Amino acid sequence: MSPEDLKKGQLYQADMLGYTSNNDIKELWHNELVIYMGSENPKGNKLITNYRFQVKNQQRLTDRSFLRYIKEINK
Repeated sequence: MSPEDLKKGQLYQADMLGYTSNNDIKELWHNELVIYMGSENPKGNKLITNYRFQVKNQQRLTDRSFLRYIKEINK
C-alpha cells in the first residue's frame, strides 16, 4: 500500500506473511484489523514520515517500509 492510498480513520487488515524481523511484532499485527490514524514528521523533519495505526487498542508508529503489510479490506 502506498502512503497516498491511506485514508485517516479507515479500517485496514495487517497481513504479516513474509515478515521475519521480530516475532512479537508479527504476533501483534498478523491478521488484525487496524485503523490508520495519520502520518507525522518527527521534529518537523521532512525526510522522515511515520505512520500511526491503532492495533489491538494500542497506537503504534511505523515507517514506510511497513506499509507493504497493510491491505485494504475487500468489500
